[in-house]
Amino acid sequence: MTYKLAKKLKDAGFPQVYTNKGGRWVFDFSVNRPFGEDCYAPSLSELIEACLEDRSYFNLELHGSRWHAMTIECSGYGLTSEEAVAHLWIALRKELSN
Repeated sequence: MTYKLAKKLKDAGFPQVYTNKGGRWVFDFSVNRPFGEDCYAPSLSELIEACLEDRSYFNLELHGSRWHAMTIECSGYGLTSEEAVAHLWIALRKELSN
């Protein structure tokens, strides 16, 4: 997962806690701080788990060269399964805030 997408997750409220489930910290060293700005890049399983909260339906499919993740409420797309589910989680957060 890119720093840019991890930052979008962070800005949308994804928990910034290392869980030993395969996620990792990513950094932006262009920020004027000693260690850059860090964001947690969750693993695919963490993203799916977060999307499934209070939902009974989740689907992840590969369509050609793009992944499509969806629940009944929203969907997300990406070049990797992680990107698609991350975009889905962000879309679900926006849906909840409306």
